[in-house]
Amino acid sequence: MKLKLLKSDIVKNMQNVQNVISSKNSLPILSNVLIEAEQNKVKLTSTDLDIGISSTFTSEVEEPGALTVPAKRFNDIVRELPDEEILISTMKNNSMSIKCGK
Repeated sequence: MKLKLLKSDIVKNMQNVQNVISSKNSLPILSNVLIEAEQNKVKLTSTDLDIGISSTFTSEVEEPGALTVPAKRFNDIVRELPDEEILISTMKNNSMSIKCGK
């Protein structure tokens, strides 16, 4: 997965999907957010098994793919970045790279 997006888009949509995530989850995967990128659209999805929320926005997708990441940590990192274009990519070992600015 490889995509370019604006900080304002990802922050706004992360706020929407993070509202359903509880800090006291019995299953660790429930504290993650699913990021799916395909055909110039990015979809963020989270659930607590009772309620699920998805948020979709347009972005430049160079390589389609999907990945789950810890929602709180990802949101904290993105909020600290400057107001510039963000490049998110995944490596072959299923790790994620976030690049912004210099």
